[in-house]
Amino acid sequence: MLNFEEELKKFEPSMEIEQIEDVVYNHTLTDMTDIMLEMMKQERERAAENEMLFMQQPLE
Repeated sequence: MLNFEEELKKFEPSMEIEQIEDVVYNHTLTDMTDIMLEMMKQERERAAENEMLFMQQPLE
């Protein structure tokens, strides 16, 4: 029968798993929130540009 306590003492995580953890934890992933924030930023910039163009038009 296996002695789990002794097996746990011998356990050493593989380097590959540790490397993968580092990559996953240190990598910023784009999610839907990031995409929506970028879209809102672009819309605000476009609205500001349109407002400036409107203000530059001569009055008739």
